[in-house]
Amino acid sequence: MWDFILLFPGVILHEISHLLGCLLTGTRVTRIKLWGLREAYIKHEEPGPFSMLVISLAPFFINSGLSAISVYLGNSYLTSGGVGWGLLFYWLALSFAYHAFPSLEDVRNGFDVLTKNWFSAMSGKRGAVLFLLSWVFFVPVFLPVLVLLSVFYIFSKVDYLGIVWFVLIAFGILYVHL
Repeated sequence: MWDFILLFPGVILHEISHLLGCLLTGTRVTRIKLWGLREAYIKHEEPGPFSMLVISLAPFFINSGLSAISVYLGNSYLTSGGVGWGLLFYWLALSFAYHAFPSLEDVRNGFDVLTKNWFSAMSGKRGAVLFLLSWVFFVPVFLPVLVLLSVFYIFSKVDYLGIVWFVLIAFGILYVHL
């Protein structure tokens, strides 16, 4: 619960990322709760497989990107003497990075799309041909996304993984900046 209170901008951005994923894919949103002491969510219609992947993974990419931008701005302000602004941007960066990782429900939705729904569509003779063609053409996309979801699933219960992610982003920016 402390992370919802102390790092609330990351929670809000996480949910806005899901909302942007819904808008981008044309998925109708039925209910929005951007922040609360215990939960936040975006409820939506059942989307297609590609749309579900976009919606599920949007927070990782959007939160990580804005975290990197916030670290860069924090560095810029600190080097120019704006300590207050620098610390504000570092707090935002930590908040965004901490909530970048998809929730357990987001990961499960992604796995369902890539495994159960995908394999059930590939049944029968026609499905076998589609299965082979899809592996030939989509393996460069399918396998990395499956590996990414597997990593998210393994670490979905690690509370402080977002802090590690923030540190990696910050050191990456510092390394490039120097």
